[in-house]
Amino acid sequence: MKAKLATLFFFIASATLLAQTGNIRGTVTSNAGPAAGCLVQAVPTDGGNYRGLAEAAADGSFVITKVPVGKYNLEFTMTGFQDYVEENIEVTAGGTVAVTVKLEAPLNIMEVMTVSTASRRPERIVEAPAAVSVITSDELASQTSHGQLPRMLENQPGVEITQSGVYDFNINARGFNSSLNRRILTLVDGRDPAVAFLGNQEWSALAVPLEEFASMELVRGPGSALYGANAFNGVLNIKTKRPSETPGGYVTGSFGELSSYRLDARYAGLFGAGWSYRVSAGTTSSDTWSQSRTAAELNNGIFEYGPLPNQGRPSTPEVRPLDEDPVKSTYFSVRVDKDFFWGHTLSLEAGTAKTKRGDAVTGIGRVQITESERPYFRINYGADHYNVMYWRSDRETPVGQLSLTSGGTLYEDSYNEHAEIQFNYSLFEDQVDIVFGGAYHHQNLDTTNKQALTIGGTTFAPGSVHTLMVGTKDEEQTAAFGQLTWHAGDHFDVVLAGRYDDSSLHDAQKSPKAAVVWKINENHSVRGTFNQAFQTPNFSEFFLRAGATPIPFNLIELGIENAIGVDLPLNWQQVPAMALGNPDLTVEQIETYELGYKGIVGSNLFLTLDYYHSNLTNFVTDLLPGVNPNIEPYIFDDSIPAAVQAILRSTMQGSFGALYNGLSVNTDPTNPFVPLGHPMLTVSYTNAGEVDVDGLDLAFNYYLTPQWTIEGNYSWFDFEVVDPGVEESIVPNAPETKWNLGFTYKAPNYSFGMKYKYTDGFPWAAGIFVGEVPSYGSLGLNGTYDFGDHLRMTLNVINATDDEHIEIYGGSINGRQATASVSYRF
Repeated sequence: MKAKLATLFFFIASATLLAQTGNIRGTVTSNAGPAAGCLVQAVPTDGGNYRGLAEAAADGSFVITKVPVGKYNLEFTMTGFQDYVEENIEVTAGGTVAVTVKLEAPLNIMEVMTVSTASRRPERIVEAPAAVSVITSDELASQTSHGQLPRMLENQPGVEITQSGVYDFNINARGFNSSLNRRILTLVDGRDPAVAFLGNQEWSALAVPLEEFASMELVRGPGSALYGANAFNGVLNIKTKRPSETPGGYVTGSFGELSSYRLDARYAGLFGAGWSYRVSAGTTSSDTWSQSRTAAELNNGIFEYGPLPNQGRPSTPEVRPLDEDPVKSTYFSVRVDKDFFWGHTLSLEAGTAKTKRGDAVTGIGRVQITESERPYFRINYGADHYNVMYWRSDRETPVGQLSLTSGGTLYEDSYNEHAEIQFNYSLFEDQVDIVFGGAYHHQNLDTTNKQALTIGGTTFAPGSVHTLMVGTKDEEQTAAFGQLTWHAGDHFDVVLAGRYDDSSLHDAQKSPKAAVVWKINENHSVRGTFNQAFQTPNFSEFFLRAGATPIPFNLIELGIENAIGVDLPLNWQQVPAMALGNPDLTVEQIETYELGYKGIVGSNLFLTLDYYHSNLTNFVTDLLPGVNPNIEPYIFDDSIPAAVQAILRSTMQGSFGALYNGLSVNTDPTNPFVPLGHPMLTVSYTNAGEVDVDGLDLAFNYYLTPQWTIEGNYSWFDFEVVDPGVEESIVPNAPETKWNLGFTYKAPNYSFGMKYKYTDGFPWAAGIFVGEVPSYGSLGLNGTYDFGDHLRMTLNVINATDDEHIEIYGGSINGRQATASVSYRF
């Protein structure tokens, strides 16, 4: 009887609840047809907590069910369209409200596109006081199968991207690229995921799938005035989608050449009053373009790409073979958002990624990342006039990383943490906009071995050897920043900005910025900009202590003994050359003047032209012998006769060449690589050099119809060495010219595109890798097809003509990689 009463009560309660709700059903279209993917949100007019969400289907239809009785504003949001609000929709008990909306989009998306990176606040891209490129969510979604986020930027104006292996990417703009480049500050939802020790990005360790990225904004040119250290040549700001904007789930499977596959799963939903969440997980596997280079595998002592033009330079074989098993990664992340009815938003996110067997080209040779774990946490609270955030990003290498050149095992256990607050206000009836705030950054690094480690026949217990630097480092930085924008009438904006950075690693830095934007009319602007920026030496450049190529001092001693017939009391051994940091380094600096134009010509053409002149000083050199005065030179004991000393020195000079300038003595009793008092060859860093740079970027987007877009760009780069410093030559590791040309076609249920990239050949010099990168071209193809509302297929082909080429000297030969994916949405 009780069970029957309970059942009756349940049905009565359910009927009562349904009687207090209604439905909103409708269709949203645009001048290009059904507005598939448009986000529709029902917001109570009385400020209540309820939020009803729906995404328009392929035919533009949408439905929001179980909407509480009351009045609502319907908000329609879609990339490329101005937001639209249908006001005062009244929902009655048990009723269904029908709504039909047409979004009027300009033929040229740039008329409504806004960016936020250049000024730390939203503004039209046409009026931004910087050179900005944007990758939209639609473009990101069309290239999900390859899973290589940096690839999305390779066809943008002025961008220099190099790839070695599968995931070793370097992103740069405006010259002076390098292995492990970090001249572009990269942020993902405000978090910098860079590796603490080297400062580079670990692109295989992203903890969300490509489909979850909402946009990528790349600001080219110095950005330290608002972003601080390492915004030297630009800022890359990547944003993910909010869970409340993309409810539902999908499962995506990808496969392709290089025996690659990936599986991604994601689900987002709503709960409670204003709460939303997203859970993502995935795994990927791929063979690599990289090859092993031990003595047994090199072709007569040259790199695998010796037959390519201007190559064939003799190479020292690597000591360790490359593990050519597939490069693998797995990830998992959770995000929870809270939208408060007064308009504030709280976001909490945590995740981790694990990668295996990736490899990277570094200044001291190639390194294979046997295993890397990258957990992170982020919290953000945003309001109309302020934003507060904190994040922490860790890196652990539980089984170490392998230096293929020296054979050493290298460990890193580190974290970056960052806290920041930012305010923004409009004053004097919106004539003045101000942005200001402060930041605190902390880094902790430990490179001790996690497992037993054998060096030179001696086995060291876990935790007893610092494998990459001396001691544990604990450093911190603080900063204050601000920008004022004065709207001087309808046609001029005057921008003044600056930042003060203090650090335990270097002297305090001031980074000013000034700009004038002439808004000729609504769709045309001309700007002049002045910027100063700086790049901090990374922890390797400050504190490195790592073994490199083995040096046979024992054979030199034996040869002299045989020649003079006398036993020498030196007892020299074979020890590795030592790569050592320089704690007295200063920051690299850049000063840039820019002239730029952005304009919408007619209603079809978006055109940008940017010219820049830069002066760069205080380069951190490559590893060089004899440049660090902190390293003590080797002095023979008085017991060795002067004549024998002269023979020894002459022999070593002949054997070591220029490296003889780095002959020194080990005075560090904690150095596990070289006995105390033993001679060693050392290389280190110093600051030197001054260069002037001139460059120009020209780009266009031509919107032929709402479906067809043609785009292209051309970049020219030139440099003059004012002072080479201690290096024989300074090269920018960048081509003089490069260009891109392509098109896309978008229909309601399918799209396809083709883009071609051409890069001039150029010399490359970074650490031990010095050679020529021949010119190359690469054709990229992509296409998508939607089978109804739930199933999508994507095809991507990188380097479709299979034009084998290198992009970084010392890196891999890259060929074609075709991948396809199938995604089911629910």
